[in-house]
Amino acid sequence: MDLLELCAGVGGLSIACERVLGCRVAVQVDMDAHTALVRSRHWPDAEQVVADLRALAVPPSWHGMALTAGFPCQDLAYGGSGRGLDGARSGLFFEVLRILCDVEAPLVLLENAPALLAKHRSVVDACLIGAGYGVTWVRLAASHVGAPHIRHRVFVVGRRGGWTSKVIDLGVVPRTGRHWPTPTAGDARRSGKRHGQGACNAGRSLTDAVARGRGLSQHRLNPDWVELLLGLPPGWTRDKGPRLEIPNRPMWATAKGELRDHFEPPRTIIPLWGQHRTRRLRMTGNAVVWAQAERALQLAGF
Repeated sequence: MDLLELCAGVGGLSIACERVLGCRVAVQVDMDAHTALVRSRHWPDAEQVVADLRALAVPPSWHGMALTAGFPCQDLAYGGSGRGLDGARSGLFFEVLRILCDVEAPLVLLENAPALLAKHRSVVDACLIGAGYGVTWVRLAASHVGAPHIRHRVFVVGRRGGWTSKVIDLGVVPRTGRHWPTPTAGDARRSGKRHGQGACNAGRSLTDAVARGRGLSQHRLNPDWVELLLGLPPGWTRDKGPRLEIPNRPMWATAKGELRDHFEPPRTIIPLWGQHRTRRLRMTGNAVVWAQAERALQLAGF
């Protein structure tokens, strides 16, 4: 099965679909040209489309592909604008729906903030069931798959030919080991200004936790280390360099305990290739934890 990934970012949902469904990543779409450079490193055979979904026309060659989309959460997240699916950014859900219907995808996987389930389930269900998809909602944290940070997310798995909706919620977050604050796009600034509920140094962003009690000029957040937190190989978001393979286990499971056992992360290093540090931190802050999406697909019956 070929895969079409919308709002592709750095490709987290593509990784999950490759591993669980055996998909071939055929097309990845995002309006950010820098993330397209990153994805072209890791999926050199995939078509990279830089476009706004609102202006995207679906070619016949995309028909029948599975579809994924981690559409924007800024209007949905509890710290966001509060406009919900009526917002200019999170409202891209309806563009995803339009493209889904045009493609007639056999499978759809969506990812977003927990508020999508808490406040907008009826709308999403009506849209997807009305389009002919049975819907499974999966709510889980990155900690449920062993990550050293929490990151609550909701995944919506739709199968063409269904007409029902159910929810799988893993509930209480495991508290084993040390939890870091969840990476966010705000970590690309001087301070992420986000609260890491239940994390070490609760109330601080990841940027603030790393710089705790010290000058940011001495201990700046290292993008390579943030990639480890997300289960990605260090250097994944650089725009140049060799293709990187995802290991059989997330990177935090193969990091010899460093992420859990030491507060001090590696200091910032100068990238070997010309990708700016803050741009990479913005990418990782918006990234999908692939192991989280992988578990969601498995819980949905794949």
